[in-house]
Amino acid sequence: MEKIKVQQVTTRKQLKQFVYLPKYIYADDELWVPPLWLMEKTDHKPGANPVLGRSEHALFLAYVNGKPRGRIIAYIDPRYNKHFNS
Repeated sequence: MEKIKVQQVTTRKQLKQFVYLPKYIYADDELWVPPLWLMEKTDHKPGANPVLGRSEHALFLAYVNGKPRGRIIAYIDPRYNKHFNS
């Protein structure tokens, strides 16, 4: 079994890998339609994404053999928590 290494995105290079990862995951899927890359880039920036702007958040990449193979955004939205008393 291959070992998975998870790292928080902290560099521009990692952010670029994070944004473009679907392009490589779905490269062989003829039915996959790529997103608008400009929107994909801005969706992960706190200034352009209101949820991330008001939340504690972190982006993570999962690497297998040194290559990115998965991504996740983890966040805590205080507005949601206040509304739902959670």
